[in-house]
Amino acid sequence: MALNIDLKPHERIIIANVSVRNGDRRARLIFETEAKFLREKDMLPASKASTACEHLYIILQVIYFTDNNVELEEKFVSLSNEIMKASPSTSSYIAEIYTQFTSGEYYTALKAGQKLMRYEKELHERLASPVTE
Repeated sequence: MALNIDLKPHERIIIANVSVRNGDRRARLIFETEAKFLREKDMLPASKASTACEHLYIILQVIYFTDNNVELEEKFVSLSNEIMKASPSTSSYIAEIYTQFTSGEYYTALKAGQKLMRYEKELHERLASPVTE
């Protein structure tokens, strides 16, 4: 079954380690074979990662395109443990990522990583807002 991807004008997509940017008009790509891809809205450049959960997401992106390797898995586990130690409430999010990750469902693990980053942002916002009594 073919996979259809609609790209907005100037939207970027990475397809199997190749970055492609759309032109001035919408475009539709049809993948007739399996290919790893990541839409611009799902990408996080390493230079933009400023939090622990964002750095974990960067590791997941690399794993997704490189088909996991022991060194990256060790980095993932180490950083995950640090995050859970600092914020135990992240454990369920990280467990979801790890379940997908160990099943070889790297794209689904990325989606779970996005949930973790949203949760981390929520925590930061709660901490930054003044306490009302």
